[in-house]
Amino acid sequence: MSFLNLALLGGVAAFVVPLAIHLLNRSRHQSIEWGAMHLLEAALQVNSRRMQWESILLLLLRCLIPILFAIGLARPVFTSLKSSIAQGQVSILTMLDNSLSMQAADQEQPKQTRYERAVGEIRQVLSQQQRAEMSVWSSGGGPINVVEGSTVDPNLALRSLAKIQPGAGPSEPIAILEAAIAQLNKMANTNRQLVIASDFQTSQWGSLSAEQMQRLQELLGDGPSPIQLSLLPVAGVEVAGPGANLSVELSPESREGQLEPIFANDPIRIVATLHNWGNQPATNARVMFEVDENLLASETVDLLPNSKQQVQFACSFKSTGKHLFSIRVQTPTEYVDGLAGDNSSSGILLVREPIQVVVVDPSAGTSASSTGKFLQLALSPATNNGGFQVRLLSRMPPVEDLRELKVLAFVGSNFDDNQAKHLVDFVERGGGLLVVPDDKLDWGRLNRLWYEQFRLLPARFMERKSSPQDPLKIKQKFYQQQSLSIFNGSEYGDLTSIVSQQWHALEVERDAGVNPKSESLIMLENDDAVVAKGSIGRGSVVQFGVSPDPKWSNLSTRPAFVPLIQRLVLDLVGEGAQLPQQVLTGQALALTADQFQLLAGQSEDKPLPIAKDSWSLIDPNGDRVRFAVGSMKLDFTNGSTQAIDLPVLRWPGVYRISAESSQDAATAFAAVAVPSNESDPQVLDSLELEQLSKQLGATIVRSANEYKAVQQVRRDGREIWRPLLILLLVFLFAEIFLARRITRGV
Repeated sequence: MSFLNLALLGGVAAFVVPLAIHLLNRSRHQSIEWGAMHLLEAALQVNSRRMQWESILLLLLRCLIPILFAIGLARPVFTSLKSSIAQGQVSILTMLDNSLSMQAADQEQPKQTRYERAVGEIRQVLSQQQRAEMSVWSSGGGPINVVEGSTVDPNLALRSLAKIQPGAGPSEPIAILEAAIAQLNKMANTNRQLVIASDFQTSQWGSLSAEQMQRLQELLGDGPSPIQLSLLPVAGVEVAGPGANLSVELSPESREGQLEPIFANDPIRIVATLHNWGNQPATNARVMFEVDENLLASETVDLLPNSKQQVQFACSFKSTGKHLFSIRVQTPTEYVDGLAGDNSSSGILLVREPIQVVVVDPSAGTSASSTGKFLQLALSPATNNGGFQVRLLSRMPPVEDLRELKVLAFVGSNFDDNQAKHLVDFVERGGGLLVVPDDKLDWGRLNRLWYEQFRLLPARFMERKSSPQDPLKIKQKFYQQQSLSIFNGSEYGDLTSIVSQQWHALEVERDAGVNPKSESLIMLENDDAVVAKGSIGRGSVVQFGVSPDPKWSNLSTRPAFVPLIQRLVLDLVGEGAQLPQQVLTGQALALTADQFQLLAGQSEDKPLPIAKDSWSLIDPNGDRVRFAVGSMKLDFTNGSTQAIDLPVLRWPGVYRISAESSQDAATAFAAVAVPSNESDPQVLDSLELEQLSKQLGATIVRSANEYKAVQQVRRDGREIWRPLLILLLVFLFAEIFLARRITRGV
């Protein structure tokens, strides 16, 4: 206990005044005996004891009143709540939630958003600091330090706060607390304070596991001193009410749908999900489908309260290249949408040129069911809408024609040494080679020439095996390769339904140094590899050990045959792995050399030697971020497959990724969306927020002024003059009541 005005504590001595008056009045009292006194002795005895106790109590009250009054004027402070750590200089970190949900209207002040309220409170918190070390962060889409470390200049901290923009991706509690704690551990002062201003969405803060909580508690307690965590909620207890929110998101099948390449005139289906988060119906909501900023189609839907509904649009493109599409919902007039930032969702479609394929099969002209004709059937326009332009030849095309080809499928081994050299050049320049055996395969010659001398094949052909009575199935496995990942489900057929009566096992020897980039793709149930892949220079080779000829296997009759051949051919030309139409905020996008070349529309005949620090990312707000790709030199001429790691994508919308050092300044695009749970208006209620604060050892403050009061208690202790004043008033009323009672009794 201490006193802020210690001199006024001397007023306690005023209690002697009522004591002296009581004693003086008692000395003037005289007793007069009279004749009938003995008749009242019993009653007087009882009343005198009662009056004596009441007089003592009245005296005590009259003495305590000046004592309490003097103590209250001296402003006592209860120092047991005082923290020794809070006495030192302050290191404070403010974490401002600038996620999309913060753009919803503030319940207490509907004319401003949650974000605007949070900015005002954080600004006031920073303005209250005196000689403090400050660090200002935003949390939407991932934590960002906008001060670049810390500062003791309050003006710099306030200017940095003004740079933060709302509408970013979700605020992940684990990520922001870990980043904040790491920064506070770097700051100099032991009085470490962390203020998080957020709407505390249930979808984010209500899903922390016990293990995560324990981890956060350990982090908050580590370091030179405990961190004083304050939670500043800027949203009331939200329930889904009228006009709560109407959102649009691309369905997962649309976000991931361009794993299948799109060619000119291909029919495309775009699916989106509309979500009405309120308990008011959205009647006659107009949904618009736009492509390249042109309205292509629209429809009107009725959404029931708290419901979802899918919409889909079909389209096709005559022109190749990149196309930006968006699905946008226009809310009805009577529906007051509390969060307009999620009313549209965008994506990017890439329409490709047809792939030129030549199938070389010496038996094509003599057999109606040759292996080459089966391959031609799998790649014919009837199965791919014109994505492949296939020619079936009985001999290898002229060397000059190879420059126009994307893929060459070679059946058997009818070739000379010069042709083998031309094939190596074709693959090294970026072509794709598909090698399939037939009955006349000279596997020994292929091994000597293509595998050992030119290092063209990814595997060695072993002697042909036969099992007509007990054919072997394809081994069941989970395929990691993107070209085969479609067979992890049943939509494109079951590879395990393929059986083989005869085959050449493929022996992949990575350690032999023949083709170190080789791998086995498909194996039989006896672990014999029957499909392998390798890369040479800029190109790739896929080698089969089994033929679609019915004498070899039932491959050509199974539903998986057509998608298998098409996906492997696409993978040969680098078009099997595609950038999704849309990615989510908070993700770090990685582009391979092939993906960037494809998305930038760069010709594969023009390599892009891209040096360090020559990339830029332009976000939907128009801000340009330059970033490095390490020491890597992305040169398509040497077959680079290293990925370009982009900065974390924090904002929804369309990004432009440019390679500025290239002569043609190639540009790729990425469409980014906010996860659907960011549109959920539900926030932690009072009990849930209280429970969260207890688990984290935090304090809930509703405003900057309340935060200031809490910090003052931590620093100086709690003043108790207010309860003393209330007690003083109680004593005054008690004194008046008791004095009147005694007077009436007399």
